[in-house]
Amino acid sequence: MANTKSAVKSARRSLAQRTVNRRNKSILKKALKEARSTKTQGVDIEKALSAAYSALDKAVYKGILHKNAATRQKQRLVRLLRGQTKTTNLGKDSPGSP
Repeated sequence: MANTKSAVKSARRSLAQRTVNRRNKSILKKALKEARSTKTQGVDIEKALSAAYSALDKAVYKGILHKNAATRQKQRLVRLLRGQTKTTNLGKDSPGSP
């Protein structure tokens, strides 16, 4: 338990902020999950992608996600939904290899 008034207030504020952060993370995860599942369900991909982009941008604005992490998630979503997979050759057939 907190010993001082400021510690009590800090504990109260951190608990309130934790609930807000958990709610926002949950909203973000749900939007990303729905966007990923559109490929199998045949739902409008553009609408799902737009909702996911919006959720990612809001998460960046609120400080839940770093802007580069959001950009990376957007790129992965687009690649997944458009059917493009990143292929790596691992140097097996590269020029100059024996």
